[in-house]
Amino acid sequence: MIQGGAIWVFPPLMLLLAFGILPMMKSEEKHMIQTYKVVECNAIVGLVCLWLAVFFPQYRDVLHVAFSLSFACFLAINTYSRFVNFVNSSKLVAIFWGLAKAIVFIALPTWVITKMNWLVFVLYLVFLAVAMPPAVSLNMKYDYKNVGDNTFRANKILVGTVVAAFAVLLVVVGRFYDIP
Repeated sequence: MIQGGAIWVFPPLMLLLAFGILPMMKSEEKHMIQTYKVVECNAIVGLVCLWLAVFFPQYRDVLHVAFSLSFACFLAINTYSRFVNFVNSSKLVAIFWGLAKAIVFIALPTWVITKMNWLVFVLYLVFLAVAMPPAVSLNMKYDYKNVGDNTFRANKILVGTVVAAFAVLLVVVGRFYDIP
């Protein structure tokens, strides 16, 4: 909050608050211990966007939207994984709920708060959806208690790549078409 201001607190706060609802956490999930690796995996891409916004204030608006996208992607991936591993739902249902939670809890509020151009919002949703097919292959049904470093690393690379491509596209296209 010191670096970015109150508006930058919203996406990670929503990830934290929305993670365990819709569906509510099962007792098996409630007894799991979350390590620093889980927190780091979900936050590192957003923190990079925040730090870049501090050093490149001319891109602050673009980087804030990219920051929000990183947390939306992780909420979608985490929700997908919860549905597959604890609710035993199909992949399609899990993808639907992952995207729905990310849109309702992070994307739409970010759109309202930032007064983002509707074309940028549509692009945001496209990039959010594009992240899901590779996330499905990376986050198969597994023993949640033994999630390895490879899964965390792969998710960080996936979300980092999606967010970086989104931010670069906004900067490049925004210059030509004056899209804020």
